Amino acid sequence: MSLFKRSVVSEIANHFSVVLSTLIVVWLSVVLVRLLGEAAAGRIGSDVVVGLATFTLIAALPIILTVSIFIGVLTTVTRNYRESEMVVWFSSGLSLANWVNPVLRIAIPIAALISFLTLYATPWANRQIGEYRARYEMRSDLSKITPGQFLETEKGARVFFVEGTTSVTDNPLGQVFMRLIDPDWLTLVTSASAKIETEANGDRFLVLGAGHRYDLKPGTSEMRFAEFDAFGVRIESKNAEESLEKARATTLESRRSRPTSLLLSDNENSSYGQIMW
Repeated sequence: MSLFKRSVVSEIANHFSVVLSTLIVVWLSVVLVRLLGEAAAGRIGSDVVVGLATFTLIAALPIILTVSIFIGVLTTVTRNYRESEMVVWFSSGLSLANWVNPVLRIAIPIAALISFLTLYATPWANRQIGEYRARYEMRSDLSKITPGQFLETEKGARVFFVEGTTSVTDNPLGQVFMRLIDPDWLTLVTSASAKIETEANGDRFLVLGAGHRYDLKPGTSEMRFAEFDAFGVRIESKNAEESLEKARATTLESRRSRPTSLLLSDNENSSYGQIMW
């Protein structure tokens, strides 16, 4: 009897590990494709793709583990029936009830892991995802620029395009194309070089080298043209600590990101629904 049960435990564990590794690879592939698409579009930084993928995987592990153990047990049972091993099982005086013990040997530790992930790790991972995205949003427009790619900021009010450069000091940003939109004018600025300067009071400016500025008034033929030796654009400073705290508070408003202890003390139907999930 113990031999039969050990073989069942071993087979369930093997099927579980195969299914788990397969689902993790598939999940990571899908997540990485989505995140790389966001990075290419400038919505997130390429340096946070791996971190976001890791936290997303942690948040999804409870479901992946649940599906894996279910498929592992189901595959083991169906294989034993298909290959007539259940005939030997029944002939040895065992019944289906004797499957409960070997199944629980695998299922109980996994259920404990799923409980820990669901109650603690998943909300923590969701909070980390929110903070990663918030930290990227706090970066200045220039830190998000990738040479050779267009970047939209402020909901399309600013569009940057920067060519790569081999110079590190004289021309750190290379040739710059910038489009600015305000209620009355559409502005196009081109420059052969650009750099960042910080004033004594902490204000930061994007200083363009020699270039041209074109102002167009949409719907009219009015146009202005200017040639400049230098052109400065102030980069709006942000209170990083205040913005991060605000982002954390917004993240905690999501029920999926709230710690279990807060969900229990909320006394709200939405929190009870998250606990039930």
